[in-house]
Amino acid sequence: MEAYLAKGFHPICDGIALEGLRLVSKSLVRCVQHPSDVDARGSMLMASMMGAIAFQKGLGLTHSCAHALGTVADMHHGLANGVMIDYALKYNVSAVPERFEVMATTVGLKDTQPEAFIVWLRELKNELGIPKNLTAAGVAKDQVQKLSDIAIADACHPSNPRACTRDTFVQVFTEAL
Repeated sequence: MEAYLAKGFHPICDGIALEGLRLVSKSLVRCVQHPSDVDARGSMLMASMMGAIAFQKGLGLTHSCAHALGTVADMHHGLANGVMIDYALKYNVSAVPERFEVMATTVGLKDTQPEAFIVWLRELKNELGIPKNLTAAGVAKDQVQKLSDIAIADACHPSNPRACTRDTFVQVFTEAL
């Protein structure tokens, strides 16, 4: 998702990112709920590889937040991305609403408004048992300033589709509490 939203023109990475997203939407819940489902696991392996290829285009706000959470709160990178994804991507809707519409279509949503995609992400997090916010993940309010200091220094957010400042990170981390 972040690679698809990243600034710049790279239709090959965009196509790979969307196919990876499609595979995730069809297989992630099945893979988690039925760990021995080889087809679901295979699809997730392919999606993971596609994500790694696609992010050669760039990443964004979500990963800068996740790197800060790993540093400050010792949070696992995957969990940090999972907790922050809907909060960080919501910040980007105004910059690239048409891309959110494409992602909504890719995951099979009937409502392709950008907000519907954010709702889908939140429901997916819930279904997977990912904490809905930072508080549920054990992050304290008094860590927001340090998290924001680390995140603004991170190399991922410059390719975010909407410019990020330190205040952006304070806002996003605060909303995610």
